Amino acid sequence: MDQNSKLLMKTIDKNKKLFYKIAYTYMRNHDDAEDVLHSAYEKAYSMHNQINNLSKIKSWLATIVKNEANQVIRRRTLSKEKLSQMQGHNAIDDQTDRLVSQLDLKSALALLSEQDRDLITLKYLLGYKQREISKLLDLPLGTVKSKTSRALDTLREILGGDFNE
Repeated sequence: MDQNSKLLMKTIDKNKKLFYKIAYTYMRNHDDAEDVLHSAYEKAYSMHNQINNLSKIKSWLATIVKNEANQVIRRRTLSKEKLSQMQGHNAIDDQTDRLVSQLDLKSALALLSEQDRDLITLKYLLGYKQREISKLLDLPLGTVKSKTSRALDTLREILGGDFNE
């Protein structure tokens, strides 16, 4: 086992709960979160030789987990749209009806950009402090603060101004 492999395994073991929380936040289901983690760990291990900066391995892994979750969600959305079209329904009308009838926090988050969704998720759903988010995402603290504030404003607009911290 090379140095990158050992560090990867150690980082995964040390941060299991964090990576699970990230996966669960996106998937909202234990089994799906576990599947996402398994896929993410496989992908990380297959790419472990590409790690350039070993000090950023935790954020690198967190990004892989997040991307795997988004990929699963995208695949499911496409599958639902195809099924809807096969049944003679217009997928766009179904999406519109679904958004109008159940615009909850989860669907509102889906309307945000990926970075805005990540910031809101880390801060308000997982309870991370802005300084921790700054380190995790490798962004300056001021950038995290301003982008989180703007993301929260956008979320409030989407929800009709009823969302409070």
